[in-house]
Amino acid sequence: AAFDGLNRVVHIGSFSKTLSASVRCGFIAAPRDWIEPLTDLKIATTFGGGRLAAELVLTLLKDGSYRKHMDLLRARLARAMGETSVRLKAIGISPWIDQPAGLFLWCSLPDGVDAAEVARRALAD
Repeated sequence: AAFDGLNRVVHIGSFSKTLSASVRCGFIAAPRDWIEPLTDLKIATTFGGGRLAAELVLTLLKDGSYRKHMDLLRARLARAMGETSVRLKAIGISPWIDQPAGLFLWCSLPDGVDAAEVARRALAD
């Protein structure tokens, strides 16, 4: 996709997970001639845009605050991922892949441990 130059690729993203779910602001990277029809579709299928949220995100992008926020967030997630991985390994739960960062950690349970029972107990807590 990176080498396509947006000729056949449309990238749609959001700031909800990185800023706040209440921001409700996203973006589209697409071929130039697709932007107007996509904008019309957005207007036709929603009850209006969040002008305040859009202005806030624009300001954060322009002044570099969003990049700084993301750098701090990535570092925090990397630390948490590492700490969680170490703690899980200590009790016999091993990650499938040692990821340097991210929001999810996929693990295998020790032999003989029933995943459904673990889920039931986790929900009960």
